Amino acid sequence: MKKNNIKANAANPADDVFTRFLQMMPENKEFMFRFLDSFPVSVEIYAPDGTHIFINKTRLKLNNIPYPGFVVGKYNILNDPVINDQMGMRDYIQRAFKGEPVVAYDVIAPMHYMEKSGVFREKPFEKPFMDFHLYPVMNGKELVFVIFVCNVKELYYRRPEPSGARE
Repeated sequence: MKKNNIKANAANPADDVFTRFLQMMPENKEFMFRFLDSFPVSVEIYAPDGTHIFINKTRLKLNNIPYPGFVVGKYNILNDPVINDQMGMRDYIQRAFKGEPVVAYDVIAPMHYMEKSGVFREKPFEKPFMDFHLYPVMNGKELVFVIFVCNVKELYYRRPEPSGARE
């Protein structure tokens, strides 16, 4: 198995601005959930114990998850051997759950596992590289939840090639 070439970057100014925005949100979780549900990128939220508490529409569609209750309250990111061990994310996830914003670039998706487990009905992308952004939302020194944003770099949903595109 090819080893992931993960680089963490918690010093990205854009990430810091987003993290500060999220720090203001614990009192207004309902608004935040509606806001994140409309994001065009994959967003999940986890409780301090790692339990899945939110998944947005984009993530549902990407992974062919029929409805949020299929994973919400049932899946625990801290106990998932695929993301923690096969994808090499254990250290990054642990750091996020301790309150550190973390970005992992060029994480290789375990396509063999995803295809075997039925996560994808059809192979949705050719190059399985992803970037993970983990944003802990704190209330003082207490972790309220962790927002997990996944960006699949090269998605192919059988879109026609853009005509007239410039290089």
